[in-house]
Amino acid sequence: MIADDWKFSQGLEEEIQYLIELCEDDEPRSRTEALQMIMEDSDFEDHWAHAFQRELQDFMIKIGIYQERTKEQIDAMVICGGRGRKKYDLKRGDKFYLFTSWDVLYK
Repeated sequence: MIADDWKFSQGLEEEIQYLIELCEDDEPRSRTEALQMIMEDSDFEDHWAHAFQRELQDFMIKIGIYQERTKEQIDAMVICGGRGRKKYDLKRGDKFYLFTSWDVLYK
């Protein structure tokens, strides 16, 4: 899997290893599963994983979990179900990114 070959900062590597070792299930937690847990938690500002958000976002962009969209594509989107919802998940400068799927993480 792609996450098995990726090298993160020392702090993030330690947290990944901690989550792997913390698993109490009969089936061991993989590095990829631990990484996904951290990525999901990194959006919450009060969670320790938030400290690694930028590094994780860079990784997610690089492998295709987030896919870039143009401003025109974003403007053309219609959002149903409430006011105030963003049309994108991440913005860096003038680039917009949408979450696509976790599937690429498990290939």
